[in-house]
Amino acid sequence: SFYVPAFARSKVYDRAVGFFSSALLAEIAPSIDDFVLRDGRMRLMTSPANLSDADLLAMGKGEDIRERLKADLAAAAAAPVPSQLLRDRLSLLTWMIATGRLDVRIALRELPNSYALFHEKIGVFEDANGNWMTFTGSPNETSAAALKHSESFPLHRSWLGEDQRAYAEDERARFNSLWDEDVDGVRVWSANEWIKEPMRQAFGMREPSPCLSG
Repeated sequence: SFYVPAFARSKVYDRAVGFFSSALLAEIAPSIDDFVLRDGRMRLMTSPANLSDADLLAMGKGEDIRERLKADLAAAAAAPVPSQLLRDRLSLLTWMIATGRLDVRIALRELPNSYALFHEKIGVFEDANGNWMTFTGSPNETSAAALKHSESFPLHRSWLGEDQRAYAEDERARFNSLWDEDVDGVRVWSANEWIKEPMRQAFGMREPSPCLSG
């Protein structure tokens, strides 16, 4: 009731979130094809898929952190996929990464002697006319958050008065600052080159389809 109409009206989707699951994409499937056919672009910032705070504490801040993050993402790409529909969504995501429609970054909280998981949650949808809305709050980007858990989030729309626009501006600016690694205590790594080939090998790659979007 939220993601499907939001994607139907948007050309930009930005999301900073503690945990991302591609299973959500299967739940909103044909919306992604339609979004990409309208030249939609996504930016996703999230914590590593399989590392915990305890793992990160044990790793410290040595030079091997980058290689551990790459290995974590490769392992996530190789994990079994429960449905053909999800494999199809992931093959589209692979194409989006290869063509620059999807930019993925890994974020961690930077501590004096180690890193910890990134847990901020900000979403931004923007349409072709420059209207945008933001949402923050409890949900992660997972199918469980969308379909099962009790979650709540405030929604701020740029076109509904100065108060809402001010909140939306602040939240969009926060996302952009995180993305640009301009927030003290947050470290960001670009991940597209790490995941493009593991995802291509695991899922293949396909272009968006008008039939699937319809």
